[in-house]
Amino acid sequence: MRYHPVFQNPETDEAKQARETCRNYVCNRKVGAQKLYEQGRNRIEEENFKATEKRNFSAAIAILNLVIQLNPGHADAYYHRGKCYAELNNTQKTTEDFKEAATLYQQQEKTETEAYQEVMKFLNHFKS
Repeated sequence: MRYHPVFQNPETDEAKQARETCRNYVCNRKVGAQKLYEQGRNRIEEENFKATEKRNFSAAIAILNLVIQLNPGHADAYYHRGKCYAELNNTQKTTEDFKEAATLYQQQEKTETEAYQEVMKFLNHFKS
């Protein structure tokens, strides 16, 4: 897509916006992943994570799926997607995401974070 004529010399605002989106999300995968991660976090916060009347985490999960696709080493994306699955009572997917998050946090030497501690507490609870 980088060499598509529309992106080489965009003439309309729509084409310019498409080019910018591609640059942000495709050309620089880590930057794109981080921007998407922030959108996912905003979606969770907008949905008022604790409020039972606003439990709609599917949009956040969809965004976090893209983050993980762009940057499979994004530990926080696995952590927050796991939290969404926990709110949806999907223990299997929560466990899978928390295991991956724990592994990534350990590899990245982020074992002192609150997220890592929460992940380990959850995983240890299910071991017993």
